[in-house]
Amino acid sequence: MAQPSQKGISLANLAAKAISSRGHERFPSLKGEPSLWEQLSGVQGPTLSPRGINTIIVFPGSFNAPHKGHRDLLEHVMRNAGEDLNVRAAIIAPTNDERLARKMKNDPQAPLLSKAQRVLLLRMSGMGEGHCWACSGSQSDLGDLIAALKAEFQEQDIRVQWVMLAGPENFGENGVPKPLFWACPHVIASNVSRPCEAATDGSLHLKDVWGFAEWNRVEFDEARLFKQVKTKAQMRGVRADSSEMQAVVEAAVTNMSRLRQTRPHRTPINKGTGFIRFVFAQDLSNGRPDAPSSSRIRELLKKITAGDRSDEVVGELGSMSLCTDTLVSYIKTYQVNPELRKIEELAREKATKQLEVEW
Repeated sequence: MAQPSQKGISLANLAAKAISSRGHERFPSLKGEPSLWEQLSGVQGPTLSPRGINTIIVFPGSFNAPHKGHRDLLEHVMRNAGEDLNVRAAIIAPTNDERLARKMKNDPQAPLLSKAQRVLLLRMSGMGEGHCWACSGSQSDLGDLIAALKAEFQEQDIRVQWVMLAGPENFGENGVPKPLFWACPHVIASNVSRPCEAATDGSLHLKDVWGFAEWNRVEFDEARLFKQVKTKAQMRGVRADSSEMQAVVEAAVTNMSRLRQTRPHRTPINKGTGFIRFVFAQDLSNGRPDAPSSSRIRELLKKITAGDRSDEVVGELGSMSLCTDTLVSYIKTYQVNPELRKIEELAREKATKQLEVEW
């Protein structure tokens, strides 16, 4: 069994071991990738607790382009998903280039960032505060890695559950995204940045989601929660008998009382084992009126491409995008590089043909 440090068992080491023991050739697009968990944070990367449950979030999306709303959503959920989940790490899974080209095929003027560019922007942003890994590998290799990690966790007797983070625009009365596509039985969502149609501004009320039971408070063992929160706080140097410790415990209990959770109705096909958890914004607002969006960023990039570099355009772009200078440099490079234009045109053409085959 892996020997934990005082702070837990290194997730990067477990990932590297899972890949090595199963053969690097099975993960061609992930060569050396898991070590980035530690390299990018500058300190020890995320660790797993050898006792109790650990949660790893998978955050899929287009990220064309990544923006501060993505960062706010992920970090808010990682901090406030509930001590019972014990969220330890997150994997960001940007969609591949061909799928993105298919999505954008009706807007040929829209910037189409490559997966490598989107991953670099996500990594440069520092999203997840050292506990997040933006995966540049293929979806197939990532799926194989998750399967290998599950086997490794079982072998090491480490309890881990996988939860998919869903954007609020994909979450509402008509249903939710399919987490099993990402090998996750559970879903978590929040309206911290963009509004969610299931939420109501200024309250903890959520509208019913088709196919799911009523929303309820999250049930938890208070004594176990106290012990878990105190242990983690003491590892950060908080004294057990201090007023700071009391405030930490009270904040954790208050946060748990604000969470809402539901499960799918049980049917012969769906056994109803997965949960959906909703993490409200701290001020109970249902999204922000100035919430960043990738579509708005693309519109601003179109203006910059057309020569409009006014303070208004550049300022709005900077207020929403991650690593704005790097993002703009991608667009400038694309403008003067015919090879990049050719690659994008081929990707769009291939996507169009694939769509015609599917229809």
